[in-house]
Amino acid sequence: MSKGLELRLLGLPEVTVDGVACRLPTRKALALVAVLALEGRTKRSTLAGWLWSEQGLDSARKNLRQELHRLSETPLGAYLELGGDAPDLLGLRGPLETDVGRFRA
Repeated sequence: MSKGLELRLLGLPEVTVDGVACRLPTRKALALVAVLALEGRTKRSTLAGWLWSEQGLDSARKNLRQELHRLSETPLGAYLELGGDAPDLLGLRGPLETDVGRFRA
């Protein structure tokens, strides 16, 4: 049975997919996954603005697309929710567990 996606964000960050550590390609990728795990489905423009605030929106959205492409090539790619019924929203599909969620509970 699949264990799903688990994020440890308190302390040294670690992402595991089905019980196996998953190395993400960049720190921005980790930040993107953390935001999606903690905030839930989020608009692309909001994510682009948060992660690339020093750039214009067009450039920031291009960077977001590139980061999503990099993530889709990792084992975590199976957990990305890229639009579907709401094409401007990004999210993660479960099962998903975070140490932040356990701490809050």
